[in-house]
Amino acid sequence: MISIDKKISVLSLLSAIFKIFGGPITLIFIAQYLSSEELAIYYAFFSILALKSLLEAGVGNVLRRYYAYSNNDTEISAYFKFSIYWYSLISIIFFISTFFGGIWYFSSYKGDIEWEIPWMLTVSIISIRIFLLIFDSYLDGNQKQIDYRVATLISLIINTVTLLLSLYSNLGLLSIFISQLFSTISYIIYLILRRKSLFTTKWDFSVFGFFIILKKLWPLLSKTFIVWFVGYFFWNGFNLISFKVLDIETAGLIGFSLALAKAGYDVAFSIFINQSTLISYYISQKQGELAVSLFKKYSIISMVMLLLGFSLFLLFKIYGFNLSVFTKTVNSYQLFWIFCFYILVLIKSLIHNFVRCFNIEPFVIHVCYNAIIIPTSFYFSIKFGTPWFLAPFCLLIPMLVNSIYILNKKLVLLHE
Repeated sequence: MISIDKKISVLSLLSAIFKIFGGPITLIFIAQYLSSEELAIYYAFFSILALKSLLEAGVGNVLRRYYAYSNNDTEISAYFKFSIYWYSLISIIFFISTFFGGIWYFSSYKGDIEWEIPWMLTVSIISIRIFLLIFDSYLDGNQKQIDYRVATLISLIINTVTLLLSLYSNLGLLSIFISQLFSTISYIIYLILRRKSLFTTKWDFSVFGFFIILKKLWPLLSKTFIVWFVGYFFWNGFNLISFKVLDIETAGLIGFSLALAKAGYDVAFSIFINQSTLISYYISQKQGELAVSLFKKYSIISMVMLLLGFSLFLLFKIYGFNLSVFTKTVNSYQLFWIFCFYILVLIKSLIHNFVRCFNIEPFVIHVCYNAIIIPTSFYFSIKFGTPWFLAPFCLLIPMLVNSIYILNKKLVLLHE
């Protein structure tokens, strides 16, 4: 009998393999079929659309943990109904704020690229996907990780394939909407086909109260909200700054280079994050050795994968491989510091997410520091002509050292 963590690992590996091969192909198509101006707008699109994470406020991660710690169907029912209310509200707020915010942000662009209709359609489909997050947290938190991973893997494949076809068909910025649309439809179809085995909870909403649940979640949610809110600026500030400060072609090169580095980070981090719910479960069941074993094993795999991928890409770029995926990045020296920065980001993320499996959030100061200091240092690096990510790399180290200290304290408690 294959254990749950092994099955999750296999699905994670399949996702990782698809990202390893699909990610570079996607980046090649983006570089090949989008102009430098379109690249800048393309990544600015995604930076603004990332507001969904800001508005979602980390509720999904908190609900996953509370689902994992639930002892009966009444509790699960209450959390599920709370998520329906929450995500309905957030999807509406997201559509209104992001649609009009995007119109204001892109109003400074004076080029010939038509972005208005792609923007409206993309915001609409992302709003629908936000509502569907009620099922993400429910499935993942209630030990339905296998189905959740299968559904997300199918969505990922559909998203990538339709994006490639759309780019190849020269649909430009509309490619974002089309890929998101078919990805969302595939996710909904999977839930419908598997509904009998997925939704086995005996629903009981007799003790539900929105503010009762909110009060229960608030101690963790309040800190998580701050983390996610300021985290938005950490992950998206670079593209937003470069689009406004630099010429649009250079902003496009930076956006593509950051997307490349982030893609490598995402592939590596997915190896670990897919185990986080299981780690939370082991911790809740006082099986600390199993939790630590999973953390160490998948952290090492993640780090090796990222280091290998970054090293190979730099090697190919230095030796002059004449492909658009290499020629539309920043120069090798600037790219080296971007890669170094994301290596530290991965180490930080691995530590933070393991510690959060204890249903605590001790990194509020960290993320506030990162969200303010790191993008600001990037801005001044541009102004003063230093390597753009040298200062962000150096300024991330103090918080990383403190993160390791917090991790060691938790490991000591587990061994006791």
